[in-house]
Amino acid sequence: MKTIATLFKGFDRSIPFLLSNTLIIVPFILYLSLSDGEHIYTILPFVLFYTFRMTAIFLIRGLQTTLNNYTILVVALGLGGFGSFLGILGSVNPLFFTLSGALLGFSAAWFTPAYLTMSYQHKEQKLTGYSNPNYLWVLIFLIALILPMSTSGTLKIPLTLGIYTLLFLFAYRSIKTYPHQKFPMKKPEHALIAKKELSLFIGFFVLLLLLRSSRLLINQDVLLLTLIGVTLLFMISIWSLSQSKKYWKLPLWLNLLTFLNGMFGNLLFLFCSLYIKAVYGGGKVTLYLYLPYVLGLFLAMFLTKKVHRLFPKTNPLYIQLAGLGLGFVAFLLPIYLPFTLFILSFFRNGTSSWLNQTYYDTSELPSDRRIAIKFTTQNKGSMTHQFLSMLLILAFILIYRLPLDTFFGLTDYDATATQTILLMQTVKNCLCVLSLILVAYVAYILPKTDTDQ
Repeated sequence: MKTIATLFKGFDRSIPFLLSNTLIIVPFILYLSLSDGEHIYTILPFVLFYTFRMTAIFLIRGLQTTLNNYTILVVALGLGGFGSFLGILGSVNPLFFTLSGALLGFSAAWFTPAYLTMSYQHKEQKLTGYSNPNYLWVLIFLIALILPMSTSGTLKIPLTLGIYTLLFLFAYRSIKTYPHQKFPMKKPEHALIAKKELSLFIGFFVLLLLLRSSRLLINQDVLLLTLIGVTLLFMISIWSLSQSKKYWKLPLWLNLLTFLNGMFGNLLFLFCSLYIKAVYGGGKVTLYLYLPYVLGLFLAMFLTKKVHRLFPKTNPLYIQLAGLGLGFVAFLLPIYLPFTLFILSFFRNGTSSWLNQTYYDTSELPSDRRIAIKFTTQNKGSMTHQFLSMLLILAFILIYRLPLDTFFGLTDYDATATQTILLMQTVKNCLCVLSLILVAYVAYILPKTDTDQ
């Protein structure tokens, strides 16, 4: 009986961990597969999920509430559970898909930072029994999610979101056992509304919504409006950066590395999905991208520190940067693509975990918002990369004198469309070279005294 009780205790601890690592991926894949590029009700679920997932972290920081991480975790679980349940009903009425996408976007933005913060707090207070997952249960439920997602029928989304609804319910049951009374609410130190963060939420939300909608709805006017908005926001951001740099609480290399981690995440997951569909066809995305990404994500949890121990006298960040550099060099060469993307996923996710721990240990930041600040900077990098990649695609469309409609048909694979393949390969090479330069710069400015944290 004791063994059974221990087994089910591990079951409880494993569900929040699984959600924190899949909540960004699963709805993304489901609602992207729903879009047909013609009907608004198939397009909005993905657009709203992705937009809120990227921008809602600014909202939680823009509204300086007294909510602690436990409360944010409960709210995120409630939104995610209800959103998953509504997604099951989407087959009856497509409006439920739209509501589901929006709610899951909020949940994805808030759940992971709050969960990671509480996990670090548990470790700090030596309450590891509340957060340490049982990886056997993680594997079982991961397989349970992959099986319905691998199908192509009409039951794909309802079955997957049905399992997700159960996971949210189990996760809520699990976090009710957290000793959250030890993490009291704190009064805000400043005004209830942080204008800068709230402005970023509104600005990025509108631009991302327009960008994703213009591509999926094939609307050139909306695309032009988006480009004008991106240019204005970029100019304002450069000016704001020059004014606020002297008030930074973190060193340049740490801010830049966090920003780049977001850029590389966008390149790896969003740009590569577009690249693979255009160059190899949509049927290759699972094998070439999703599988290597997930393998890299989970293997990084177990093997990153083992890789560091192979080079005991080397700063672990140099190892991470070298791994990322190796991945980008491989991406430039005609090497088997899934292996390249696995390398990038492994070192990118290993770097992300290192950053999580580093931010949590940074005393200059508010203790209950350290991980949220990391995700805010990371999401800025991700959105910057998305706008940059779209601008590069449009620039090379003009350089190669291709019709503007090429931008809207990038995912319509045609083995004879050599110009489109050349276009995407050129953009890919530019992004890889830029990434290599930025990785080298971070390595150059990295303090020589940093050790494994």
